Amino acid sequence: MLFFAQYIVKYPVAAKSKWYCDLLDYIENYRTDAGTYLFPAGWLKESAGYAVQGHHKSFGENRRKKNWREIESTFCVLLLQQN
Repeated sequence: MLFFAQYIVKYPVAAKSKWYCDLLDYIENYRTDAGTYLFPAGWLKESAGYAVQGHHKSFGENRRKKNWREIESTFCVLLLQQN
């Protein structure tokens, strides 16, 4: 879902679609009190497979750190909001 959203947002008609607007509203459920985002780990796959299937979503954050999901989730939302 996140992988697909990052690519369709570059097209104005897609960025204005109900699906995309609903996705942005849904993502707000994962906003923390600090204003960052924290997605479930399954949303940020880093397993064997092709990127087009949603694998390898990592931005290179050290996954041994306690806050890796918060960093990657927030970065992903910022990319979506930027476009």
